[in-house]
Amino acid sequence: MGFAILVLDGCSGRTTIEEAMQMVLSEEKKIQCELMTLKAEITHEWDVINLKLEQNLPVHMPEEEKSNLLKVRNAGLIRMFESFRDFDQKIKESLQAVENKDQKISLRITELKKDLQQVEAKKMLLFNEINDRQGDAVLARHKASYSEALQKPCY
Repeated sequence: MGFAILVLDGCSGRTTIEEAMQMVLSEEKKIQCELMTLKAEITHEWDVINLKLEQNLPVHMPEEEKSNLLKVRNAGLIRMFESFRDFDQKIKESLQAVENKDQKISLRITELKKDLQQVEAKKMLLFNEINDRQGDAVLARHKASYSEALQKPCY
C-alpha cells in the first residue's frame, strides 16, 4: 500500500494532509461514479430485455408465469422457465447478449469494490494521522468536508 502522509512545509515537495485528502477523495469519487454508471447501465440493459420479453412472450404462456419471468433479471433463471424453448431466436440472442454484458459488468464491479477497499484503507490511515496530529475536532471537520464532497453529483 505504501501510503503515508508527511506534513512538512510547501517547499519540501512532500504531500500535505489537504493534498493527500484531495487525492484519496478523488480516487474514491472516481470509483463511486464508475460503480454508479455501471449499475445504471446494466439496469437499463435488463429493462430493455424485459420489455422485449414482455412484447414477445408466447401467447399461450400463463399470466402468472409471465409475471414471474418478467421479474427475473438472470438469464440462467429465465432459461429455466418451461416456455423459454418457445421464445423467438432473436429474443434468445438478445438475452445471451445481456447475460454476457452483465457478467462483464459484474467482474468490473468486483474489481472496483476491491479498489474501493484499498482507498478506504488509505482514507483511514489519513484520518488516523489527522487525529494524531491535530485532534478530534479537526478530524471531525475533515470527515464532514470529505463526506460532503462525496455527495456531489458525478459528471
